[in-house]
Amino acid sequence: MSSFVSKWVVLHRHVVGGDDLDATGVLRDDVVVGWVDAASSAYLECCPVLHETAKLCGCVLRREIRAIPAGAQLGAASEVNVSAGATEIWPTEFAIELRLRTHGSADDVAYSALCMVSIVDPSTGDAHELGDRSDCRCVPRRLRRDRAERSRQ
Repeated sequence: MSSFVSKWVVLHRHVVGGDDLDATGVLRDDVVVGWVDAASSAYLECCPVLHETAKLCGCVLRREIRAIPAGAQLGAASEVNVSAGATEIWPTEFAIELRLRTHGSADDVAYSALCMVSIVDPSTGDAHELGDRSDCRCVPRRLRRDRAERSRQ
């Protein structure tokens, strides 16, 4: 696998407004889901090689968001910051941890959500190894050989 470094962390700041709250005055779950979705999408926008690799292999990126805290868990905050950064890497997927931190209440809290990202073959659902595009199983052998020769020069 080629080197993989999380050089940046995406940070989105959200001021909590009346439209973000349900009838009981707590943060709506769908609002939290939207914030997590937006932050994980913004992180992946910073990964052009990942998108290029998927395209070259005839694959697609799969992004699965897991373990999102309920809106009520975030309390009565006036602001919520959502940050995203890669935290763990495996051969066929990596994890983006999303931290939700509240501000402006007497009991500010921090919770995590998780987004798993992989490159998959859309026809089979099989995950491809992340890493150097020249190692992609879908790249024609001649193209892999040409790239290897260029890298030695």
